[in-house]
Amino acid sequence: MASLLDNPSLLAFLVLGGVILYMIVTLRIIRRKPALLWIPALIVAVLATLLYWDAFGSVGVRNWFTRFSLSVVTALDLFLFRAFSSLGLAPYYYVQAATPPESVGLVQSHLVLLYGLFYCAIWTTSILTVHLFARRFASRLWLRFHRPSGKRRHVFFGENACALTLAADLAKEKENQILFIVFPQQDALPAKLSFLQMLRGLRPGTVRTQYIRQRVPGAVVLAARQALKDCPGEHLFREMGLAPLDKWTSHESTSLYFLSDDEPQNIATVAMLPPCTGRIYCRADRGTLNDNLALVSERDVKLVDEAFLTVKQMKMDPAFYPVNFVDKALDEAGEPAGWVHGGFHAMVLGLGDIGRGILSFLYEFGAFVGEDGEAAPFCCEVVDRGAARLSGTFRVEHPAIAPEKVRFTSLDIGSDEFWRHFSASLDTLNYVAIALGDDQQNVRLALDMLEMLCHKELRRFPAIVVKLSEPGKYRKVLDFYTRSLGVDCVRILGGLDAWTEANIIDETFERHARAFYNAYCKASAEPVLWEERIRKIEAAPTSPLWKKLEMRRKVGQDYSDYMHRKVKAALCPPRMWQDPAVADSIPVVYAGSHSSDPAATPVLTYLAIGEHLRWQAAHEMDGYRCGPSKREDLKIHPALQDYQSLAEDVRHFDWIVVKTTLQLLHQEQQH
Repeated sequence: MASLLDNPSLLAFLVLGGVILYMIVTLRIIRRKPALLWIPALIVAVLATLLYWDAFGSVGVRNWFTRFSLSVVTALDLFLFRAFSSLGLAPYYYVQAATPPESVGLVQSHLVLLYGLFYCAIWTTSILTVHLFARRFASRLWLRFHRPSGKRRHVFFGENACALTLAADLAKEKENQILFIVFPQQDALPAKLSFLQMLRGLRPGTVRTQYIRQRVPGAVVLAARQALKDCPGEHLFREMGLAPLDKWTSHESTSLYFLSDDEPQNIATVAMLPPCTGRIYCRADRGTLNDNLALVSERDVKLVDEAFLTVKQMKMDPAFYPVNFVDKALDEAGEPAGWVHGGFHAMVLGLGDIGRGILSFLYEFGAFVGEDGEAAPFCCEVVDRGAARLSGTFRVEHPAIAPEKVRFTSLDIGSDEFWRHFSASLDTLNYVAIALGDDQQNVRLALDMLEMLCHKELRRFPAIVVKLSEPGKYRKVLDFYTRSLGVDCVRILGGLDAWTEANIIDETFERHARAFYNAYCKASAEPVLWEERIRKIEAAPTSPLWKKLEMRRKVGQDYSDYMHRKVKAALCPPRMWQDPAVADSIPVVYAGSHSSDPAATPVLTYLAIGEHLRWQAAHEMDGYRCGPSKREDLKIHPALQDYQSLAEDVRHFDWIVVKTTLQLLHQEQQH
């Protein structure tokens, strides 16, 4: 060590390397764990104190308390950018002490060490200042010097449980780059802030930033200057203090997410966005007004709400399918015959956003055919205290749905009258969905229903679907009771599990839709590929509203056809999709016969009629009704009538869907 101090030149190189290493380490700390920034700062302060302890001893300071006090105060002075007092002290005292010539090298080495520690102190103070007071400046620098890469970019405006859950799911794929824009919050700092807390990196947003990075590995967190509600919107990103965001949103591979709990603010912000080519996901009620706003927007806006997620979640999971809770007719071999006994009777408790989503799903996936080839009886009863008030709006928005199919009953759920009504319905009830908006009330109702069912001598139990915001809190309770009672009819719906890429991002569903549509094209007389269909719709001499509604309707049917394959599989014998000859027996073009397989024709006929009933139900729930000609802008379609009333060539479209379904089921079995 003594020989090293006698060689100031070599020591200078080593100190320079140490300073560079210190800068790198502190940068990693500030990036990954800002709360640990006090450790390198303390190390610099201790080393500087030791150096000054030696320096003050060399100039004759013998009292240990005075020597220690001067050493600590002077060492801490390094962190305050006061070079004239810090760096000047050592040579001053050395000269005043008449340093002998043979000790000049030692003095130079002390100065080298002092300068190294001084630069480390300056660096620590600088990054602490940036960390505390210039976060927004650092965010702008990041945007300025990071060009959009070849990855798919996902920009989240604000963070909450829904956004973090979706971002964490997206982050599992390496090609996704996640950016979070965080906004100032009131009372972000505590009332009292100590110096140690500052060194530990306690600043507005530190805890939030760390939490986001823990939940979403690899996420980039950028700070906005002001909240969205405080931005007039003339130049939104500039007002946020993040003007370089413009270059990110100009790429088609960039998606923007506005998923805050303030749904009106989400809609207002989307309207203020500068021109962008990426897709926008906006959390807002998909009611008529917001849906119209999304349709007329020049941007690609996708509305996301609880009802939307509910329908997707139920379509993705066959455990929720009504076909599991109806009496399926069996043939002589004990295999499904394609039709059902008794129809489908459901009850939805609560007609909020979730209740409407469940009703939409049940109306489409609960459409079955009876033995006579006609639609099996269907009734979905909506029970809500305000049912009488809500029914009028529903009838106007769904003019083709017959009152006997969707009934509204005004009852106070949980009252004596309600339980008498529920008990009287059990003989025919297939499905109960509880969606009252209160987890405790929903669970309590489900347990009371289970107890009532167990006291009844029922041939089968209806499904009890419970919508929960936090399923984890109540799953064990429901599982305990169902196991104890020996029943398997409770299904839990909802929670943050619904906020996943598979449910939110249309690209995932689009792959399923493409798979079905492309297979459907191969089975059609005039195949029109997915991209060609889009071009044909866009080039048609129709209004922009017509085009958007037509594209949304057709793609939506592709989604449903793909998901509905499990329903068709449950209604026919497995041999019908295991043997590819059955699908091949359905001709591509109708020529007097829908199938050349006499043995399979009866079941195939039921499946084709059932497909038409599903298609008709989906359109009626979307507001369509029968008309003399197709008018997407007026939501009328000539095929919205009974299967028996259709021409044979029109009926054959349903057979092609059945043919495609059997082929896909066969392919899935092979894989």
